[in-house]
Amino acid sequence: MPDNMTQLVRAEICTATECSGLCSVPRGYTSKCEQKYIQKRLVALQASGQNLYTDVFWIPSCCQCTITPTNL
Repeated sequence: MPDNMTQLVRAEICTATECSGLCSVPRGYTSKCEQKYIQKRLVALQASGQNLYTDVFWIPSCCQCTITPTNL
């Protein structure tokens, strides 16, 4: 496979499970950061290194801050 063939994929990976400092959370609620994924069709190289094929890969795309009531 020629060296000049590349695919670029942008991935955003959550660095923590808490959304501390990203937003104000009202009293009685808590926030949690969750990783979200998207599917991207990419060209892949078979294990033998001889053939290319397309496949769908799950790529981390963003972090979502979820706010839920705290159990009192």
